Amino acid sequence: MLGPSRWPLVRDRCPEWAEHSSGMLQYSLWCALEAEGLGANLQHYNPLIDGKVGEAFGAGEGWSLKAQLVFG
Repeated sequence: MLGPSRWPLVRDRCPEWAEHSSGMLQYSLWCALEAEGLGANLQHYNPLIDGKVGEAFGAGEGWSLKAQLVFG
């Protein structure tokens, strides 16, 4: 199994690295949308809308909204 428990010396860094990966994905997606002629805007309305968004998408326990990439 791959995961933080397999590498105890770096396990404390895994959440931070996950955030970095999420940011890189957001930026890549934003660039891809722009290349297709679409505008995009990264929104940070959390925690104001966390509950409703979680209900709408059936998010499980421990789910956390970081941002929304609105495009069109």
